[in-house]
Amino acid sequence: MKHLFWVILFCNLGSSLFANPPEVVKEHIYNDARYSRIFVGGQAYYYNLRISDSDSNSATATPNPFKGCLGGFILGYEYKRPNNLYAVLQLSYALGTIRTHDTGNNRRFIHDEILETRFGYFRSLTKNFRYFLTPYTGAGFRWNIQHRSAGTLAALNFDYYKIYIPLGLIMNYVPNKIVNLGVDFEWMPDVLSMVSISTLKGAFWELKRMNNYLVQAPCLFTFGNRWELGFTPFWMQFGDGQSIAVTDNGIALDLDQQKTNDWGGRVSLGVHF
Repeated sequence: MKHLFWVILFCNLGSSLFANPPEVVKEHIYNDARYSRIFVGGQAYYYNLRISDSDSNSATATPNPFKGCLGGFILGYEYKRPNNLYAVLQLSYALGTIRTHDTGNNRRFIHDEILETRFGYFRSLTKNFRYFLTPYTGAGFRWNIQHRSAGTLAALNFDYYKIYIPLGLIMNYVPNKIVNLGVDFEWMPDVLSMVSISTLKGAFWELKRMNNYLVQAPCLFTFGNRWELGFTPFWMQFGDGQSIAVTDNGIALDLDQQKTNDWGGRVSLGVHF
């Protein structure tokens, strides 16, 4: 039912967004605009990893969620022209230690990398170019590395890989040449999800596909006609499904489903050209 909602939403948006655009007035906030920008910045977020404990003998079972803070960077390129193409290529990376905060003192050191490209249509809803709506899609890749160390469990490294399709909608309000406020809703269904384990060298195990989500609210401020300072609070959820692979002898890998809920923010500096 959820998937049907997104399909209907994008079909309705397509019929209205690609109709004749509003007439462009002579004076608007995008006069003398530079439609490309590159940006770089830092990010920090609270990382909450919960593992479904379907089997107490599982290689990944833990009674409590892992919690901790991750920090890192983002960088990317964006092209955005009113009533024309919207395109983005962005890389984000963060690392940090998360713990279960129980007597077992279970710890995991996390590397979280996301590479995503987007393509969409940046549609102005008003003649003075103040309100915008941008549907988009694209392709994404996530590489999540977990180094497990604990007093009661053997040390293991898990490398989770996923390829997903972003389907999203951005709403922007641009009251003047300085301020740009937005809200971005993104659904990221898995196309392929796999894991490799340090004790099983060279093997990649297929995982059940999951739905992933991102909600962010970029607040951008332009100064000097080309420089930009951005503040972006966000929430994102990624899931890695239960293993569906078995060995040649019919023995299941027995990895549990896991899901992360992350709350944080980004600060970025960009330049338009």
